[in-house]
Amino acid sequence: MPRRAAQIRTDAEMARLIAVAVVRLRTVLDAHGWLRPPYDPDIQRCLDLCSARNIDEGGERWPASVAALVKVASLPFDAWMADTAGWDPDAAFTAEPLVEGEQTTATCRELAAEVDGHSPEDELVETQGFTEFRTACAAQRDGQASYALWRRFVVEHPVNEGLARVMVSMPEMGNIVGIEQAFQTFYEPLPAAYADADGMVPICRVSGTVLRRGRGGLAFETESRDPEAVRLARAGKCDGRAWALNLRMLKRPFRSFWCLPGKAEVELMDRLIGLGWSVEPWPDLDRVDLVATSPEGSRRVAVDVKDFASPTLLAARFEGFKGYERTHDCYLAVPDARLSADRTYASVFANLRASLGKKPVALRSVSRLATELGRAG
Repeated sequence: MPRRAAQIRTDAEMARLIAVAVVRLRTVLDAHGWLRPPYDPDIQRCLDLCSARNIDEGGERWPASVAALVKVASLPFDAWMADTAGWDPDAAFTAEPLVEGEQTTATCRELAAEVDGHSPEDELVETQGFTEFRTACAAQRDGQASYALWRRFVVEHPVNEGLARVMVSMPEMGNIVGIEQAFQTFYEPLPAAYADADGMVPICRVSGTVLRRGRGGLAFETESRDPEAVRLARAGKCDGRAWALNLRMLKRPFRSFWCLPGKAEVELMDRLIGLGWSVEPWPDLDRVDLVATSPEGSRRVAVDVKDFASPTLLAARFEGFKGYERTHDCYLAVPDARLSADRTYASVFANLRASLGKKPVALRSVSRLATELGRAG
């Protein structure tokens, strides 16, 4: 039977379709805990097009099954796809896998965003009620305070006992605009399937998110990319919460875009406050991650915190500090583990920014930035 040329996609198109399928796979597994036919249309489309490429090439290089998809998602593209330089000359996408542990990577989300208008980040922005919550905050005189309080709560409490219990232990949450609707938008019931035989839900000691049973002899897997979180989970060291009907867990998009990246943001905020700096978190409803003023008031800084495994991707995608350059010293901070794992991270970032004609950016690890500002303050 003659094949149709339209069924054969280029490597660049295939990479993006695979990224979409991985995002959808993660979403389905989070929602239901398992995957069974009929598959989500984005997943099935990817498998079909991978089969077409295999038939066209007379091989089995492309992931035509869910098992194969999971396997290649854990590898950088340049580990299994030929000639990645042909469509990604700066290695902005191909040097990082699509999945790290249980978490889709920035590479995965960025690639998926380029397919037919599909953007995983839209799952965050367009989640029902989110836009209304942000708009309500903007309309209130104290809306910035509500936004920052809620933002920090989401980072620090990805699992909790429900709004009624939260309001008892944290009465200040009652000041948040539309707290009831926000809770329904951001959180969902924690399925009993996450509990072990004793009815306990394993919780990551670093991120506070739910752990999943590990594969290959590992005790647990965590969504967090923090090396200490991974080490503790694999060693079976975790906190536990007794499962109950009132337990709530943060929905996947908000874990991915707010909670997990927010750990480094909150760490930096707390360290600066401890050094005597005045800190405003997520100013202007998230224009940057924080602005801070030194103890004597002579210096102001604005900081964005980003957690990208690939410095090339970060260099290409970071768009600046949205006007704060005119009034503040501006810094881009990354978690300590990123620079520790790759000592060329900062130089690769700076060199690619220069090659792309983008403005230089002061890049620091969270710890180094806190230390520098502590001395300067």
